[in-house]
Amino acid sequence: MKNKIFYEKLLNIIAVLLILFIIFNVSINFFYWSDGWTEILWYCDFAAILLSLGILFKKNYLISGVLITAIPAQFFWILDFAIKILGFGGFGRTTWMFSLPILSILPSVIIHLALIPIAIYATILYGFNRKGYFVAVGILLFTMIMPFFFSAQDDNINCIFYSCDVNFENSATYSFLGIPSYSIQYIILIALRWVFFGTVTYFALLKMYRSLFKHVKVF
Repeated sequence: MKNKIFYEKLLNIIAVLLILFIIFNVSINFFYWSDGWTEILWYCDFAAILLSLGILFKKNYLISGVLITAIPAQFFWILDFAIKILGFGGFGRTTWMFSLPILSILPSVIIHLALIPIAIYATILYGFNRKGYFVAVGILLFTMIMPFFFSAQDDNINCIFYSCDVNFENSATYSFLGIPSYSIQYIILIALRWVFFGTVTYFALLKMYRSLFKHVKVF
């Protein structure tokens, strides 16, 4: 019991630190690029807020929802960043970061790298909630729909207008499965793709917690 209390307090401290990093990241983007409030619509920032709230208020469905989305959403970013750190070309989505002062990108890097480990740790402590699937779908749809209506196309928040691996100069000629970038059909296709990835991740996590990590409660 004492160990659980200790781990809960530790997790609460991590959640508070995560919120501080979010504030720092949003502030840097506001003053450095004048992005305004739409910075919060980036998946990494929005999901980190929900994860922090889920931890502080012990809402495991929020934690589970973030974990379900974070694995597919963050995987390629982390992979590309790791490849760039090792000195290789990468896919292109994190290339722009390496030309900026380290302080201006540090909060974003920390949030990206920390989201999955923190969500896993919190899930082990509070359990995996199957209702998190509906939270995950809500997160994915929110972070697709809101940027479409409220953000500038050249910001390409959450890669909804064209692939994050494509330079802005080449974005107008980019297409996915024959569907051109910037079109409503493209955005719908990308949203459905992320819901599919989230669904696959949900069932994989459910199977994992039921079969391999039986000490983790499944609600």
